[in-house]
Amino acid sequence: MSAPIRERAPDGEESVDAQYLAHRRSATEEGEWPWPEGVLPICSPGCGMYSCVDCRSEHTTVLLFEPNADEPEHAWYVDQPGLARWLRSWLDGTAWYSEESEDEGADMAPWPDFSARV
Repeated sequence: MSAPIRERAPDGEESVDAQYLAHRRSATEEGEWPWPEGVLPICSPGCGMYSCVDCRSEHTTVLLFEPNADEPEHAWYVDQPGLARWLRSWLDGTAWYSEESEDEGADMAPWPDFSARV
């Protein structure tokens, strides 16, 4: 038996599981870009972007969804190869989106698994 979906997080924001299901649903019901299966949005650095965890990858790869791309397959990038590394870079201020970071325009590799996961 699966756990019930929690609609709101303790801070009042929509829970990540509810966000994931909403993204998956809007892709099919509203004709929006497809949201890959098993990709959980964990935070938003702004401008419509999402940092997401690929829950099907062995090392919990962190992806960046950048909705301003020309095509859905061009909107997904590998931010960090693992969640632990992503969290460390966030905490120590070296992540690309941190004010202290000198790697502001880091070139991220496109996520190669997009087509197989939608």
